[in-house]
Amino acid sequence: SRGENGSGAYASTGAEAAVACAAGTLNGNGTGDCTNPAAGKCASADGTTCRGTGTGATQEANCPVNTFNVGSQVMGTCTSVGAGKRAVDGSGNYDNSGAVNEAPCPAGTYNTDGTGDCQDIPNGKRGEDGSGAYVATGAIAAVNCADGSYSTNGTGNCVDVPAGQRGETSG
Repeated sequence: SRGENGSGAYASTGAEAAVACAAGTLNGNGTGDCTNPAAGKCASADGTTCRGTGTGATQEANCPVNTFNVGSQVMGTCTSVGAGKRAVDGSGNYDNSGAVNEAPCPAGTYNTDGTGDCQDIPNGKRGEDGSGAYVATGAIAAVNCADGSYSTNGTGNCVDVPAGQRGETSG
């Protein structure tokens, strides 16, 4: 909670009331105003679960798996990671808890719904955006190369099989 004057504004001295911090903000010791959680965190009452729309948070908790918070904003629940993306830490590496942002899946990988890390696109397939178009990064699907084309490693677009040759699968 925080101290307020009689008009509902924060009061550093001479507070007339103790008021619960608004949803998505916290105050761990009652001193000072309520603050927004840090990047990768959400407002929490127990230090393990995001508070959601509840008021009176006293701690921070790591954003749960498949969510993130860029920081400096009211955050009772962390933002869900979108399709074709993954949750990342400050260095851009996959982060399953306490992520500070989301980033498009790298070339040669895809993620259908933002759950977990991006998966490798298998040989003979290419990454697509959901409308049937090839995308180098941020793919949401791994789709078979069309008849007459191939991909040796799932990275990049499918290429045409040269005249006089045929496409084959390995193994």
